[in-house]
Amino acid sequence: MSAGSDDRAGLQALARDIVSRERERDSLFGEVGDLGRLLERLSGVTQDLHAPLDANETVTAAGLAISPVKAALCAREPLRTIVFIRGLAAAIEQARRPDRPVRVLYAGCGPLATLALPLMTLFDPEQASFTLVDIHAASLGSARGLVSRLGLEAHVAGYMLADACSLRLDPAALPDVIVSETMNAALRSEPQVAIMRHLAMQAPQALLVPESVTVEACLLRLGRELSPPLDDGGAPQPPRRERVELGPVFRLDAAAIRAWSGLDAALPAGVVRVPPTVPAGMQPRLLTKIVSFGSHRLQDWESSLNMPQHFPGRPALQGGETLQFAYRIGEQPGLVLL
Repeated sequence: MSAGSDDRAGLQALARDIVSRERERDSLFGEVGDLGRLLERLSGVTQDLHAPLDANETVTAAGLAISPVKAALCAREPLRTIVFIRGLAAAIEQARRPDRPVRVLYAGCGPLATLALPLMTLFDPEQASFTLVDIHAASLGSARGLVSRLGLEAHVAGYMLADACSLRLDPAALPDVIVSETMNAALRSEPQVAIMRHLAMQAPQALLVPESVTVEACLLRLGRELSPPLDDGGAPQPPRRERVELGPVFRLDAAAIRAWSGLDAALPAGVVRVPPTVPAGMQPRLLTKIVSFGSHRLQDWESSLNMPQHFPGRPALQGGETLQFAYRIGEQPGLVLL
């Protein structure tokens, strides 16, 4: 067996474990670590980490496209990688059809095509066909090289060097699944909203991965979030979080995208009301909840995407305020307070 065949067999074994319904996601940290090391070794993209991580990033009209190396390092977040791979697998299964392969459009595939490559070993080319898109030639070239080294060329319908926010889809071959993981916590800075909106408006029947991203506002006591209590034997227990939920602020999903038709300045967001008295020591934060697809979810503190964020502008709340949010689109996307 050739080295490429060995690597492909290894990738397939890892992919089977990661999507297995018999495995709890928290038991898969070893496998997803092996996945990242395999793809990094084959690509060589992270061999030199002495250069600044923001080198070769691109500021687009819709937000920041992070550098190829930084994109590759995202695969090192275990729960994030597990949940998105499982979600994409579930979306492909739901979109399966007897007459042709499921068309998967991967916008912002990065240098490792982390979400797609494992699944290429599990779905036959007659079951799923992938189109890989990235704005950076280095990332797309790396992804193409990985596909070739692993002998997965038959699984790829095409490679597109393009800004996904200006990509025109072929009406005769619209994707059945659109996947993009081009986001930051609270949907700030990066073009996730713009990419999904632009592509989903052209392919309104496509399933989206992530299926939804919701930003919620709350007051929380930070020390209770990070310091789990100990039981009588000194063993850590789940944190006893102390929060005042203020409500949802913004949601990105297919229904919201349809509702935004014709808007080109700012997108509507929620209104929250602060209690008349803000308890001493509690701080306002935005929480990001992600449904990759179906039951596959990322919750608070499970990845960098789910770290609590300050309110825009970091307002000093006195109590009793009514806060109107909006979502700014453009080079610096994100939530703002009106």
